[in-house]
Amino acid sequence: MTSILGSITNRGAATPVVLFSVGLVGPSTATPTLGAASEDCTLLPDDFQRVGPAAETARAQFFVIRPEESVERGLSEGLEHIAGVTGGQMLFMGSDIDSALGRVARETSAYYLATLATDASERGGSGQRLELRTSRTDVTLRARASVALASPGLGGTPKPRDMLRTAAVERGFGLRAMTVTSRNDSASGVDTKSPVKLVGLAEAIDPSVSLAAAAAGVFDSTGKLVAQWTATPEELKSSPMAAAVVVPHGTYRVRVAAVDTQGRAATTDSEINTEMTSAAPAQLGGLLVGTAGTTFMPRLQFSNEAEVMVYFELYGRPAGPFGAIVEIAATLDGPALVEAQPTPAATAVADKFIFTATLPIGPLKPGDYVVRAKIGFEGQPTGVLTRTIRKQ
Repeated sequence: MTSILGSITNRGAATPVVLFSVGLVGPSTATPTLGAASEDCTLLPDDFQRVGPAAETARAQFFVIRPEESVERGLSEGLEHIAGVTGGQMLFMGSDIDSALGRVARETSAYYLATLATDASERGGSGQRLELRTSRTDVTLRARASVALASPGLGGTPKPRDMLRTAAVERGFGLRAMTVTSRNDSASGVDTKSPVKLVGLAEAIDPSVSLAAAAAGVFDSTGKLVAQWTATPEELKSSPMAAAVVVPHGTYRVRVAAVDTQGRAATTDSEINTEMTSAAPAQLGGLLVGTAGTTFMPRLQFSNEAEVMVYFELYGRPAGPFGAIVEIAATLDGPALVEAQPTPAATAVADKFIFTATLPIGPLKPGDYVVRAKIGFEGQPTGVLTRTIRKQ
């Protein structure tokens, strides 16, 4: 449950969470014996208590729904604890499930967001009890039982590396980022332990914002930090900043945190699955779009550029003819506005090829567009890569 709450990225708004269950055993008060074998899953009080802070950080509005009210006490105790630590409600379906779900819909249709003024001495990083009252009659108030007042850090300015390990969303300024996958090749071949390279780009949305520090973290499905990157002073001057880390195959959450020269903080979270796109019998790496000069430079946004360069990698040495096209369209499935055939180039790795194509964007109106790269081998399904770009 804490993993699910930790994956909620829309923390600027309340997120309804509905738990359907017949029953859940309560916390055990017995002291566990180190190394003792157990045939059941014993839940301790700390297991329940950890759900509370996770729900608060995710701004989760909890509803626990049981089939009927007359359930054995031993099976309802755990659900009552969940409702208690999350400040949630216990509802019963009975013979009419619509009544319970209708109530959830009504009570999540709107909410109020209150801002509390705090002193620096109160911001110690621990949770503080929260009480809310109203002078109106016939009104039921439901609010978080406590709030976590984050420590201001040294000099009141948060550190990006510390921000990686929290779930708090920071919006001091606009920050955007993207991550693509590529194969982790070396002179001796593919690294079997960490075969995937994640290539990330990040920048402030407002070009006038100067970054003072930035970091990125890659978290696996259990919430463990498996890779981390911290920007150097030279990297902070680049827009976008670029970084690469190697990881095993899997699904990851990538969190980028940054602080600007005014002390404002910003974060952004995204998920990525490292599975390569199939272009049987080959595989394709992620799609990058940028500008072409002496070298390819990836970009996240474009303005008055006359053309863009599209870049992707192909892994494998399939025999036989193939066809490839790169397009820009207004929508994911819309007709191509411009198109070009990509040019392949060999690399030092025998089965790795780089494809590039240049497309004109000068005549395109400002807005969002979809870049599509398609490649297919005779008698095989076509592999398709897509990427959204924005033109100001």
